[in-house]
Amino acid sequence: MSASSLSSSSSSVDASSEDDSDDKERFASSSSSSDDDDDDDERANTAEKEKEEELFYDSNLDDKDEKFIRKRNNTDAILSCPACFSTVCTQCQQHLTFDLQYRAIESFGTKISTSEVLKDKRSSFKGRKVVCEACEETVAIIDEENVYHFFNVIPSN
Repeated sequence: MSASSLSSSSSSVDASSEDDSDDKERFASSSSSSDDDDDDDERANTAEKEKEEELFYDSNLDDKDEKFIRKRNNTDAILSCPACFSTVCTQCQQHLTFDLQYRAIESFGTKISTSEVLKDKRSSFKGRKVVCEACEETVAIIDEENVYHFFNVIPSN
């Protein structure tokens, strides 16, 4: 190769590299504006997520839960439905003679059947059937004095 051909090819390389650098600057400036748009979108999405988290988050919730449990700590067991494991009672007393029976004055996650009245054949005991709201499993009966008698439950102890 001659020296003149080398110089002409190097000048064309120099010109093309100048064009490349101009293109890079042009695209860099246009991409930076799209990057700014992306940053704005990210900030907006982050702000929306933070607002949603604020709706579902209470920084004092753990303290409130602990106070609730400590206040209600005088229970023999926490009772759960045997079919779906939903909690049905958090404050109860264990029956003196039947180990897996409990009585309580309140229950949650349950429904009382108004149509079905259950009677004990051996005594004059009458009660209405109590079922789990989640799965309709019978978990207790409620007597005429509105005391729940749980017999089909899983105790926490």
